[in-house]
Amino acid sequence: ASGAGKEGNPADAGETIATFRVFRNGANSVAGNVDVSTVPGSGTAVGGAPNTVCQPGQDYTADGRTFVFTAGGDTSQDFTVRICRDLVFELTETFDAQLTNPTGGFLGAPAVATATIIDDDAAPTLSINSIQVNENAGTATLTVTQSIATALNTSFAFNTGAVGDTATGNVDYTSSSSTGSIPAGSTTASIVIPIIDDKIDEPNETCAVTLSAPVNATINDRTGIVTIVGNEPNTQFAINN
Repeated sequence: ASGAGKEGNPADAGETIATFRVFRNGANSVAGNVDVSTVPGSGTAVGGAPNTVCQPGQDYTADGRTFVFTAGGDTSQDFTVRICRDLVFELTETFDAQLTNPTGGFLGAPAVATATIIDDDAAPTLSINSIQVNENAGTATLTVTQSIATALNTSFAFNTGAVGDTATGNVDYTSSSSTGSIPAGSTTASIVIPIIDDKIDEPNETCAVTLSAPVNATINDRTGIVTIVGNEPNTQFAINN
């Protein structure tokens, strides 16, 4: 039998167990044996040594044993595997249990079953900062920060410009709509926005940079504000009555 279950938290009571059920179908008038063992299969889960305490980086403890079916006895037995709990955000992972070396019978189908470990740890969050740059700085560099490092690559989309901006795209800065990424093990990425020095005497202007479409993360603070400080003399004219 194949199945899926949540990984669990190390602080939870008891153990997280994956259970495979081994069936003996057909005539059971004679005794028989069959070996059952965990195998990686095509899955990504990492198995530890049999009958050992879970170690960092392991997803389950490998196991293998021989099931003995007596004549006229049980028609099924359970093969249990300990799942290693952790607090690491990761993708859903799988491993297999495989039947081999039957006696008193032959292997039917299926002879391999899959366990799916569903991660239940919170995804990291992304935030973007706000900055102030001089109009003649050439570029504005914002930083996207991930709350924790993970073993997965994170990606996101971003675009410039929003309702309420006082800066104008492709006049005060170069408009952009693109993607960024944070490699596994890292927590930051940079977004570089070209700033245009328009040589016009004007007040400070603002442009929003907005994050969207995160992969392997969620967004906590999606909008950063670039304040462009004019570098021309700030000359103002006014009249009163």
